[in-house]
Amino acid sequence: MGVSSRKNILMMVLGLAWVTTPIDSHAAHVRELSLSQMVERSQVITQAHVVAVRAHRSAHNPKRVVTTVTVQIQRVFRHDRVVGPGAFETFVVPGGVVGRYGQKVSGSPRFQVGQEVIVLLQRHPALDWLMPVGLAQGRYVIDRSLPKRPIAIRDRRGLTLMRSQPSGPWIRVPSVPAIERQPLAELLKRLGRLVKNP
Repeated sequence: MGVSSRKNILMMVLGLAWVTTPIDSHAAHVRELSLSQMVERSQVITQAHVVAVRAHRSAHNPKRVVTTVTVQIQRVFRHDRVVGPGAFETFVVPGGVVGRYGQKVSGSPRFQVGQEVIVLLQRHPALDWLMPVGLAQGRYVIDRSLPKRPIAIRDRRGLTLMRSQPSGPWIRVPSVPAIERQPLAELLKRLGRLVKNP
């Protein structure tokens, strides 16, 4: 597989849209994905608790830092392997801190031990890694501070969302809230419906 092919695969996995003119040098430019589009691209969709977070240099490119996140599954919406509640799953996000060396990737979701999350993950076809679909677009953190009305929060700060046009260049999506909140029950219902009827 050539360098060009590998680049195309990585662009597909991350949902990145390359543009010739940067709009915001501090933000990652990514393809805007609806929930149905993320479900379509995902091999794994799960509600889980984060149990470990470890940053390390990538075995495939020592100049890159990645963070491996381990979660314990509570609920499986979709999985390309046979797993169930209580099983552990790992996935990778770009960026992290190793010793005195840190590498920040704008728009890459950050995870903390103890978080309850819903993640939509896509498997890298060459490396077999699982990664969040569309960077931070593919992660929701569950807030249960109001027990009777838990909230699913999606933090897309650091992302510049791009939308394709039927003909012509990509355009920046206007007026998208960086932090999106919705009732957890509503998100779970939508995910269940989309997974059952993609």
